[in-house]
Amino acid sequence: MKKQIIIRSYSLMVIMGFLLTLPYSCTKSEGAPPYRPTGTTKRIINTPLAPKAIGPYSQAVEINGILYISGQVPVDPVTDKIVGGGITEQAEQVMKNIGAILKAAGYEYSDVVKSTCMMSNLDNFKAMNAVYGKYYPNDPPARATFAVVKLPLEALIEIETIAIKSK
Repeated sequence: MKKQIIIRSYSLMVIMGFLLTLPYSCTKSEGAPPYRPTGTTKRIINTPLAPKAIGPYSQAVEINGILYISGQVPVDPVTDKIVGGGITEQAEQVMKNIGAILKAAGYEYSDVVKSTCMMSNLDNFKAMNAVYGKYYPNDPPARATFAVVKLPLEALIEIETIAIKSK
């Protein structure tokens, strides 16, 4: 009886291990393009009304009605420099940059479902929250806020955003 249980447990583990590798092995092969279910489209969003990417990434990517906006720092797209002032001015510029990308993709602030805020100093949380709240007065998105050691270009704040197209 004990031997049967061990054999059955082992068999179950082997089957589970096979099943866990199945999606990867069936969808990805050496040199093949990334797996994308039939009917999905990937759209790269770039607008001159938001700062250019400062690395090898897109301002945003949309796939299946979901928009993923890369982390936005408080760079003024006209001057290509961090805005002056403190956290209030920087948070305002970040939210404007997010708005420009949302608009370019055909979305609105009300379509945002998740934001991740990174701040170089959580003592600025209350001031950031006051600015952030102006953009989401009703039904604000889910959000996480993290203190980080350093942000690109010495920014005080960076926010990445996910939006889903309202029907």
